[in-house]
Amino acid sequence: MHFYFYFEQSLWNSVRWSFRDWLVWFAIFAVIYMFFRKQKLLRQFSAKSLVVVALIAIGSGVLQTLLIVSIDFIAGTASRPFWQDFAHFYSKRWLQYLFIFIIFWLLMLNHFFLKSTSRDESVKAAGSNDKLKINDGKKTYWVNTDEIYSIESAGNYLCYHTRQGQLISRGALKTVFSELAPRGFLRVSRSHIVNRSFITSSKRLTRSKVELVLNNGSTIPIGSTYWQAIKKQLIL
Repeated sequence: MHFYFYFEQSLWNSVRWSFRDWLVWFAIFAVIYMFFRKQKLLRQFSAKSLVVVALIAIGSGVLQTLLIVSIDFIAGTASRPFWQDFAHFYSKRWLQYLFIFIIFWLLMLNHFFLKSTSRDESVKAAGSNDKLKINDGKKTYWVNTDEIYSIESAGNYLCYHTRQGQLISRGALKTVFSELAPRGFLRVSRSHIVNRSFITSSKRLTRSKVELVLNNGSTIPIGSTYWQAIKKQLIL
């Protein structure tokens, strides 16, 4: 409608130009979205992050303009020499690019904030400070779930790694995980359950194996299949 009424272009040109612009934008924003998700700097509002977003906006605007001008030249519909066409488009749109990216970034900040808040509330509602009953055959312990780093399975026995030390108990990892999953625990391998709040980093050991590092210094190697399943849950 913008092209048709404001620029008084034909309906065909209006549809063609709109499709061209939005197709390029969707491709660029798909890449930018993945980049934003992985950068901790862009999940907080600060002068530094604002400068980074502005540079991304300028760079993406240049890329978008180059792509649409290239499409016009390949299609044989360009009305000016290549760089004149580029300068014409970019000079009219650079402020628009900046505005679009600032709005996109603010929406992403809101998305991450709501997601983080929702996760924290769900963990709290599930009772992250609830106690778990552990019986080692001689004595029964009631341990706060937020004091459990991880649980390791060895045959019919379970080893609970806690702030107070290790506790050994008979049981099935599957049964314990069904109780702890709503409280922020992740099944990271066939023999390990980990408290998500204690995971500090990950390191790829080989193509098929990743190592999780907990804040108590312990490490847990996991297979790539489990890593693909849980890594999205570790992103705020």
